Amino acid sequence: MLSIVSATLNSEERIGRFIESLKLQTSKEFIWYVADGGSEDRTVELIQELDFSRVHVVKRSSLYEALNVAIEMSDSEYYLVAGDDDILASDAVSIANKIITDSDSNADIINFNCMIDGQVRRPTGG
Repeated sequence: MLSIVSATLNSEERIGRFIESLKLQTSKEFIWYVADGGSEDRTVELIQELDFSRVHVVKRSSLYEALNVAIEMSDSEYYLVAGDDDILASDAVSIANKIITDSDSNADIINFNCMIDGQVRRPTGG
């Protein structure tokens, strides 16, 4: 099962679209770890109001400390780090879990395309 790890800090104004993209996932086989770096707005309350059975909020004094703790808490072999303002395609979790569970797959890293200003960008590198 895929873990999704997100860092938040005063994200009340931006996190709504990301939450909606999680709700629209065709596969609910994921655990969402939210690393909050000390938000002073309603970020944590918005997340805790969700009807997700698998969401864990980690509160720490700094964003980076919270993110490291959330990654350490993840009990999955694979995790996706997603920003609080990202939007996942509705089949992102399904695709990742299919690759993870494919017995012929030797994947260490799974890359996803992203869309920036309406243009699809593909990961590059060697």
